[in-house]
Amino acid sequence: ASDVYKRQAVVIGSKFYLPGTTSATGTELWESDGTTSGTVLLKDINIAPNNSNTRNANVNALVPFRGGFAFSASTNGFSVNQQPYFSDGTAVGTISLEPSNNGTFGQSIDSNDLAYNAITDGQYTYFIGETTRGTPGLVRTDGTAAGTSNAIVVSPHGNVPNGGFGIAKLGRNLLMTANSGNGNEMFTYNLDTGATATRDIWVGASSSSAAGFYPFANGTKALFYANDGTRGSELWVTDGTVNGASMVKELATGAASGVQNRAGFHELNGHVYFWGNSTTEGVELWRSDGTAAGTELFSDINPGAASSGAPTSQLSNIASVGNLLVVCATNPTLGTELHTIDTTAAPNTANFTMVRDVFVGASSGCRGGVS
Repeated sequence: ASDVYKRQAVVIGSKFYLPGTTSATGTELWESDGTTSGTVLLKDINIAPNNSNTRNANVNALVPFRGGFAFSASTNGFSVNQQPYFSDGTAVGTISLEPSNNGTFGQSIDSNDLAYNAITDGQYTYFIGETTRGTPGLVRTDGTAAGTSNAIVVSPHGNVPNGGFGIAKLGRNLLMTANSGNGNEMFTYNLDTGATATRDIWVGASSSSAAGFYPFANGTKALFYANDGTRGSELWVTDGTVNGASMVKELATGAASGVQNRAGFHELNGHVYFWGNSTTEGVELWRSDGTAAGTELFSDINPGAASSGAPTSQLSNIASVGNLLVVCATNPTLGTELHTIDTTAAPNTANFTMVRDVFVGASSGCRGGVS
């Protein structure tokens, strides 16, 4: 997945599951087989109209897991009262993972926690939650209420950011952002031993906000971005350990940031493509193999200092079909429209093509990102 926005629906067997909204039920969990008659309400979790939602009408946190899926939902319509749920695709099998439904998680699962910060290893799904308000931690579930822990690791010094860039798995380590007393930094948790480690990239109490962990190269490396306090937020790589993390390349000179949230990381044919910001080209499409020499501007769609990418929005999604990348990019005269990028072409050439000017003229026809 190139971005968390792909978690708006999940496919299990011959059906897909998604949030749907009606005036009678509000936003609830629906199932569909692709036909009108087969698209039905699966379960009305919150019986009050217009309240319950699998993601509070925002990005929907449906995570495939153990033949079903985990998700978050509210029984009162407020994102701060989200609870973790599991569904096997049936109404009876859609259950709250909150032990005794007593509010332990209900006061603390932010509407982003499962959407942005969930990862599964097949046996468990891990996500960020709070056992008490203001004390976030790593929560583990096996898909049952009894098998949902309070917190196996607690961040004792403030928030574990849930901004869409949370947990990745590399080998037997989970990679995430946590605050161990020295700001929000790179943090690892070993699934076998429970050992934890922190890399203080911005040395001291300030936060590097290391995040966006994206495994690639057959799961042997992960790209992410972090701010070391002198060079802005830039591209980093790790072998899955805190000591094996290093900056790849400085895209934007000085304190400016070259890689920021929702960079759209997407691997294809040995390279990870992403939206990067340089001092001279603006936000454009870059690629990296995890080395400085192999990190380069690939497509300057909007020439000069103007930007074609929007790395802080859903438009940052990158998808692929064969050797083509599919992106929403801003054309100098025709607004933001759907483009394809030929990854077999030479970098920083005319390797891009606008598919169609959907909204004719300078207005933008590409508004919701690709998936």
